[in-house]
Formats: sequence, C-alpha cells, structure tokens
Amino acid sequence: MERRVLVVDDEKKMQVLITVCVSEAGYLVQTAATGLAAMDRLKAEPFDLVLLDIMLPDVDGFSLIAQLRHLQEDVAIIMLTALGETEHIVRGLNEGADDYIVKPFEPDELNARILSVLRRKGGLASRKGEEKQLKVNEKAHDISFAGQSLGLTKTEYRVLHRLLSNPGRTYTREQLLDLAWDRQVEIYDRNVDAHIKNIRDKLEKVGADSTMIQTVWGVGYKYVEHEGINQ
Repeated sequence: MERRVLVVDDEKKMQVLITVCVSEAGYLVQTAATGLAAMDRLKAEPFDLVLLDIMLPDVDGFSLIAQLRHLQEDVAIIMLTALGETEHIVRGLNEGADDYIVKPFEPDELNARILSVLRRKGGLASRKGEEKQLKVNEKAHDISFAGQSLGLTKTEYRVLHRLLSNPGRTYTREQLLDLAWDRQVEIYDRNVDAHIKNIRDKLEKVGADSTMIQTVWGVGYKYVEHEGINQ
C-alpha cells in the first residue's frame, strides 16, 4: 500500500518541486497552500505524513502542528522551511514535529528523512538483527543488549526508553528534562548531557555501539537504528 504525503506550502514552484521529488520515491502526494486547506485535506482523508512550511498566509506552521494532530493523532509531521535558526528548530521539535528540514534541501536527504520518520511507526526496533538490538522490559524498567542488562538508573531508563521509542526523532534537552525530572527541583540542561554520557558508557560495557545515541548539536539527542555491535 502506497504511503500518502501532504505537502503544505504556499509557493507553487516549491509545491511542484517537492511533489516531483517525493513522488519519484513512490509516495502518493497531495498539496495544500494554506493551513485551512491542509486541515480540510486531513478531515477528508488520512495521510501518513505532512511536509509543513512555517510561513503560511493564514497561520504559522508551528501552531498548525497541534491542529493537524487533533484531526489525525498518528500523522507524522516534518517541518520543511527556510527558517534555519536553532531557535526555530527547537521550537518546531518542542511543538511536536517529528523532524525539521531547512530549505534548500537535497532530494535524497528529504526522502531519507521521510523514510526514517515513517519507519518509527514500526516499533522500538527493526526486526533485522533483532538479537543484536536493545530490548526493553517495561515491567522491570530494564533495557538489555544481547541478553545483558545495562544496569540503568531510573532516570537513565526514562531517557533511553523515550529515545528508543522514536528512532530518528530529535529530542531537545528541555523535552528530556520534562520527561525525567521533577521540574520543581532546580536543574540544568547539562544534567541531561551527564546522563547521556552514563548511558553511552553502559552501552559500551555490554558491547553495544554507543554512537546509536547521537548528539544533535545545539538542540539535543536522538537514537539511530543499527545493529550496534562493537567489533
């Protein structure tokens, strides 16, 4: 079954460019030039993914994310915009976007990002090389690799579990702080960095590749799927 992609951009030339690029990768593409038109599309039929510009004539893309998710909770959303400052990227991710791509873009990168986001719907890990994947025991609050427990603290478990739940998605430090700590206690972004370092150390101790937890400079962290064996 072909995946359905909605392109939301008010520039006709950009609509055509994105449509050609994404269609050649095998997706069914429809377009919308305004936020209202995008919502009408989602009301009429389901989509797997939305490519969303920020600067629309009737609404900004940031505020549109929640409205689109209200119409279709499981739709994936990638921001595709000329606004490339870190503050815009962080805001887009905090608003709930699954990824953020800055124009101009390379067609191969765009399609790779789309594929990565859509794969997240398949669960925590790919079945390929399953015996070499991290496995989560939610009842025991434990994560293991090749049968060996990582021995994570409660906070480390929460952080790693969230990253594993959405492969390829970048989480800001703010999002990880909200997840893992009582915000009534004074904490700092670097607390997250320290816990990520501990998680990476524990991955290496059981023979996993710690680079599966990648730093997105100036933003936060993400988990990238691969077999993760240190040779």
